[in-house]
Amino acid sequence: TLQSSSAAFLRCYNGKIDDYVEEPLENAEALLNSSCYDSTLFNLFYIFGFNGKVKGNLTEEVLNALLNLQDRNTFLVNWEKEAESVTNLNNAGYISSYVGFQLGAALARMSDLGFDLSKTHAMGHSLGAHVLGNAGRYLIKAGKIISRISGCDPAGALFDKYAPIAPALDKSCADFVDITHTDPGGYATNSSKAHLDIWFNYGNFIYGPEEEQVQPGCPVGDYEMFTSNGFTQFAGGAWLRCYKGSLESYLATPLNQPLPILFTSCLDPALPTVVYTFGYRGRTNGPATKAVLEGYIQRKKRNVILLDWEEEAKSGQAGINMESVHLVGHSLGAHIMGFAGKKTRELGQVMPRITGLDPARALFEGTFTVQNGLDRTCARFVDIIHSDPGGYGTSTATGTVDIWPNYGSAGPQPGCPSGDFDMFTPEGTPLP
Repeated sequence: TLQSSSAAFLRCYNGKIDDYVEEPLENAEALLNSSCYDSTLFNLFYIFGFNGKVKGNLTEEVLNALLNLQDRNTFLVNWEKEAESVTNLNNAGYISSYVGFQLGAALARMSDLGFDLSKTHAMGHSLGAHVLGNAGRYLIKAGKIISRISGCDPAGALFDKYAPIAPALDKSCADFVDITHTDPGGYATNSSKAHLDIWFNYGNFIYGPEEEQVQPGCPVGDYEMFTSNGFTQFAGGAWLRCYKGSLESYLATPLNQPLPILFTSCLDPALPTVVYTFGYRGRTNGPATKAVLEGYIQRKKRNVILLDWEEEAKSGQAGINMESVHLVGHSLGAHIMGFAGKKTRELGQVMPRITGLDPARALFEGTFTVQNGLDRTCARFVDIIHSDPGGYGTSTATGTVDIWPNYGSAGPQPGCPSGDFDMFTPEGTPLP
């Protein structure tokens, strides 16, 4: 446990990033007697967020900027081991609280020895912002107060209004609290909790990208994303969209970072979950995609998620009950769901159900087969609907159940008319 590991440290810099003195938080007051500390100077603190690294690009960029200010005492809260040990959000709430109280106790002892909290500015990113909030609360209970705390996109999950089970950074934590918001409603909080809340380009969140409200120096588009452990190139890719009762209201998050969806109002863990994806050349806002999504949304009592891979279509378990997941895919998307089922099986679990809507035929059937697509091995129950066998769709029975509308000689089945009609194409537009 943290109580016995002494895994959180306070690092004080001698003007350069590779010249420092470090002490466990339990003995942080020893830094006041080191060469890195000058009692006549202003004090700056920084703490990184979830999965942050002392040697991460983000951390070093921030520290170098602070050190370049000169004539400041510069401190880093090194909680790398705790930050990487956050395996779930309950764990995150506990760790941010405990490390925050540890830091608050350290600052209180330092204050008793002459450290000036009125000349102290602490800055925290993501989960680190809430660590500082808890440090501030500890100080207030001890009859002391820190001058200023700045939160950079404080973490939203577990700390926001929907399911707050851990104390968040707010205006009660310091004489002055300011929070900058660049990702409200995503990974970061979308609540105003500070003396001053700054919302960069917030018009985009209110009016949508069609009426972008871009502030000077805050460009929108492909950019390097300021992640908790460094800078990563971010430019499109596959996304998950979780809908909140209508097509116009949803939360979108990158496919490789899906956790925010699990802890917002768009997903109810008690309900079954439907995940849909379109096929080759499909479009997120295409008529076919919207028709399928609206069909599920209107039924209600289901979580509806879209795998948005529109850019690609042109050319780990975190708490969801797998028994309530139903994957649905059209055309090439059906085979993507099949591959997802196979990967899930490789990881030791079995998807309960996958539905394929006219799984794509080309490259998955016949002489030129290069891939094994959706079949009955991909889930406990695989149902496939064939409305275009031998055309765009496969003509092979590979599911647990295969349904062939109008396939016999008895004539059209009820509700399945034949004749000229708008074809449900992979790109979601009628064929002439």
